[in-house]
Amino acid sequence: STPVFDFNPSGNVIDLDPYFPSLLACAPRITEELTFYGLRMSAAHLSTLIIVGRHCQRIGFQNCSIDTEQELDFGHHLDDATFSILDGSFTGGLFNSNWKGEPQKLRNILQGLGKVQAVKNNLKRIILSYGGLDKEEIEQLVSSCGLEGVEVVKEEMGQW
Repeated sequence: STPVFDFNPSGNVIDLDPYFPSLLACAPRITEELTFYGLRMSAAHLSTLIIVGRHCQRIGFQNCSIDTEQELDFGHHLDDATFSILDGSFTGGLFNSNWKGEPQKLRNILQGLGKVQAVKNNLKRIILSYGGLDKEEIEQLVSSCGLEGVEVVKEEMGQW
């Protein structure tokens, strides 16, 4: 197995579609950290990547643009999830997912995760750059989505 996978195709946010089949093929072999950087993805892409990375210690979607107009529904696909860290650094900013202007997009991710008992049992830390939301707002949102006790950590690079 491969312990770490960091997919960073370029400095710009690009569409995930051309890479998706290849990423799905290699992701199940990753055991420690599965990180995607600078990708434009749908809610279905995000859900699928979380599902295939569910046995990693850390799943990252950094500087991504994620369209989550609907609450994520994992069904029973995360019943055996063991990841303890979810890293969304720089994904909530104005030019990516815009969680300040559209906080429901973040809520849709968190509510979907908060409905899965294995996630509630194992997720210990969520790393975010707040994209205009302050730490207290994010902590309240995380807690209200069923993820009480999960530590919210602000990505410290720059001021948000």
